[in-house]
Amino acid sequence: MTERPVVRLLPKAPAQSLRWGAPWVYADQVVMDRRTRAIPAGEIRTFALIDDQLLGQVLRGATPRSLAAAELYTTGYWYVRLCQAALGADERTGVLSRPFAELSPDLRSRALKAVLDLPDSIGMLSLRELGPTIAELRQHHQLNILGIEALAAASLLGAHVHLSAPSPMLETALESENLTANIAK
Repeated sequence: MTERPVVRLLPKAPAQSLRWGAPWVYADQVVMDRRTRAIPAGEIRTFALIDDQLLGQVLRGATPRSLAAAELYTTGYWYVRLCQAALGADERTGVLSRPFAELSPDLRSRALKAVLDLPDSIGMLSLRELGPTIAELRQHHQLNILGIEALAAASLLGAHVHLSAPSPMLETALESENLTANIAK
């Protein structure tokens, strides 16, 4: 997979146009580091926000075809849940930990390393960046912390959200913010 730079919106950047589907962002709305400056003008970027199960799948080397060309992001809470599941795969097997428990010891070791050393190619917005957006969205949506963090990250990125299972409340909130959710099959 081609290594792509991560583009981050400035905390005060107006993300409304992205939420409404604008296919661009202006240079004064993004953090302009050396990697961002190296992106050719007009290059198309597709952002995908993936949940903990899909993140585990990607880190085990089984990226779904629908995500192959997208810039991948996850949330802090989804990442923490995956870390807990991967580290506890020997003691308990659930939906998140079972795929790790079923790997051979060598593959499990490599997969665990990939989880704990999250590759730079997978972005994750910090709560510092998401805090103001979470506070604003909380006024309109009654979601748990996992859902509101995902909604805020998707809003800031203008990302398509990819879920491994239906989440009706999150899907409804995304739709009301003019964002999309795809359920993996």
